[in-house]
Amino acid sequence: QPSHLTDIIRCRVFLIDFQSILNFVKAIRSKAFAPDGSSENALVHDSSACIFKFCGVKNRFSPGYQAITSFGFRDLQMNLEVGFRDGRIVSCPEWSDSGVKRHICEVQVLLQVDRMDLSDRCSVYGELR
Repeated sequence: QPSHLTDIIRCRVFLIDFQSILNFVKAIRSKAFAPDGSSENALVHDSSACIFKFCGVKNRFSPGYQAITSFGFRDLQMNLEVGFRDGRIVSCPEWSDSGVKRHICEVQVLLQVDRMDLSDRCSVYGELR
């Protein structure tokens, strides 16, 4: 059912430690609006600097996350909405302009150490799912 599709573009970012992950998330947040898109909840206060809208975050690094549900796999997944025109990302205020298309992308953030056995885990996860 295409109406249930939340992302088409996915990417993985491998970082060396949790501080690098925190810095990466801060960098993304510096260019993003909060999920409701309102200015009072904006992650940035200058809307011309905004190029993302946070649509959702799943933090499987959280100490409260029950890793047994993902067979020990841990990551951070961010769903970000972007607007683009003619192959270029445009700022949030331009999203209502003619010719601007919007899309949700999933960014999966992992620790570099997990890169080694990711293909093994993905195949097992896929079979068990």
